[in-house]
Amino acid sequence: MKVIRLAPAAFLFAMVLAAISLAQSPRTFVSGQGKDKNPCSQTSPCRTFTQAIAQTAAGGAVIALDSGSYAPFAINKAVTVEAPGGAAITVASGDGIDVSAGVSDIVIIRGLTVNNQGSSGNGIVFKGGGTLHIERCVANGFAGFGMSGISITGPANIFVKDTIARNNYNGLAMNIATGAPATAAITMDQLHLDANRIGLFVQTQTGQTVTGTIGNSSASGNSDAGILVNANAGGSISLNVESCLLTNTGIGLIAESSTAGSAAAYISFCSIAHNAVNGFEIGGQGAIFSRGNNTLIDNGQNVGSLTALVAQ
Repeated sequence: MKVIRLAPAAFLFAMVLAAISLAQSPRTFVSGQGKDKNPCSQTSPCRTFTQAIAQTAAGGAVIALDSGSYAPFAINKAVTVEAPGGAAITVASGDGIDVSAGVSDIVIIRGLTVNNQGSSGNGIVFKGGGTLHIERCVANGFAGFGMSGISITGPANIFVKDTIARNNYNGLAMNIATGAPATAAITMDQLHLDANRIGLFVQTQTGQTVTGTIGNSSASGNSDAGILVNANAGGSISLNVESCLLTNTGIGLIAESSTAGSAAAYISFCSIAHNAVNGFEIGGQGAIFSRGNNTLIDNGQNVGSLTALVAQ
């Protein structure tokens, strides 16, 4: 009989992989009083999200047990990260939360506050994955040039709900980084994108398509613009703006596009008021379609003309 012998190194490697697999749990826990040498269980939590994510099975959840201050971390697989009110990521350098997951992975971030404490990075950054949900989060203080409280740079399905982004350069920026053709969709509800330089910034390049909706939200008190959609070097943007406040800002709403692109905003039941420079501004091949049920008062001179959109 022929005996097949497993090389010691290969056997050891297999044992390590098996141990790692067995060690991962569907639910892990972190605490301000935890230690990373702990097993990340509810009774013996870890200190950092990084350690807990490493111990969490794909599709599982990492739960913060208290409202402590936590270090920045990265997400590289399908996982839910959930925290009680007051749990904060303190960002002294780099980004607060980086998401680079698989193309079919679903990532959920819920209940975290991300505070800048001297970093030149961004708050929550999505670089890749299948679907991202951001719920009940706060991104604050990422105010340097081009920085964002929430930055979407990878194509995916994005859902942002009941979230605040304030005191940033961009409250929420969606600017797909890849030069290859890409399609992304974003749905936003109950957002406060206030007191930034730009509240919501959506930009496309050649071959990129972004469709989005923002509803029941405020993009007010921003020094430059409440909402800016820009088909910079081509590409296509279609943004539905429903029941939103665009007030006390430099320019309430901007839709602009190069001759090769298409940038369209559709507004309904919105208040565009008390904006010092322009209520709205249309540039190049951009367009703003109105259902005729919006409130536009006490703004600076508007640029361009609204296009009537017949109610259905």
